[in-house]
Amino acid sequence: MNALRAAMCSAASRRTHERGHQEDHRQFRGPRDAGPTCGAEPRNAHTGTPRSRNRHPSQAAAASRRVGLRRLRRCWLAIVLYERLQRTLHSAGAYAATIARPITDRLQGEGWRGNRALWGLVPTTANHWVQINEATSDQAAAGLDYLRSVLATWNARRAEAEQVSDRMLNATDMPTAAEYAVALHTADMLAFTGAKLDMLYAGIMHSMPVYRLYPATPEREAIALWWPWGRPPPLVDGGPAKPPKPRKKILDPSIITAARPQDVVREVMQRTGINRTTAQHLTAPMRIGMRMARRRKAEALLRQGVTKAEVARSVGLSPSRLSAMFKGQTFRTKNALLNRDLTDDEDEDEDYK
Repeated sequence: MNALRAAMCSAASRRTHERGHQEDHRQFRGPRDAGPTCGAEPRNAHTGTPRSRNRHPSQAAAASRRVGLRRLRRCWLAIVLYERLQRTLHSAGAYAATIARPITDRLQGEGWRGNRALWGLVPTTANHWVQINEATSDQAAAGLDYLRSVLATWNARRAEAEQVSDRMLNATDMPTAAEYAVALHTADMLAFTGAKLDMLYAGIMHSMPVYRLYPATPEREAIALWWPWGRPPPLVDGGPAKPPKPRKKILDPSIITAARPQDVVREVMQRTGINRTTAQHLTAPMRIGMRMARRRKAEALLRQGVTKAEVARSVGLSPSRLSAMFKGQTFRTKNALLNRDLTDDEDEDEDYK
């Protein structure tokens, strides 16, 4: 940058010096030596002679110096404007390099920022700003999304700003004031948005340093788990908490088509994927009701004199299992019931006589 200043100023000084010699020579040359002019030379109102012939050499030198000073001022202004644009573009590039790194790289080395980052203001939308240590988890995530979208929009115009900066080094292709203003605005927006995004990164890591222990956790999930502002701080012990599972599973009885209680658990396991213990627990009242209904049906059939083999086939049990179910109980057969009915009829006839 210093070499650029020296080169531009030396060129301006050399042009000023050469112009001064040309003006001195033009003041004292005769009419025959005078070259073509763009218009009539100003003359003295009293004598009618050209004013330049009445000038003293010191006056011509002073005029030449004034012209040179004006050129130096223009040269210095170009240098100042060039340095202003270059400095802003360099700052934007430095922030871009920092932002490209993961959020978890903060709190160490060059990514370190003090706790003052927690009091920084960041935008969540175009018209809403929030302080980092007062934002909720949703606002922190919205700030990340908004700043990244704005930065991507202005990054698309960075090449035009750098082109304007390069043209300022070429005296034959200097940019216009409007082009320079657009380039400077682009550079300012890149630097400003990069600074805000870098501040938000640092604020996130100051707010939840546990994120460094689990860098593979997605940003939104980490903010939802550990963001401390805007809600009571969670107690973290171990890795990230898993999503809560329902404490009690609900079973739809309409999916069960088994007719026997011993087939219910197997069917539930096959249809829902529930383990055996849970299936037994959920279907216990149903299986108890089915067993009681089966017992009542078997007992009713046995009291009607149906044989145990027929009853066992009817209720879906083996004869031995049916005998164990009614152990110690006796039931009359059909013949015994028929003989009892005949005896009862004879007794009634005798009573009638």
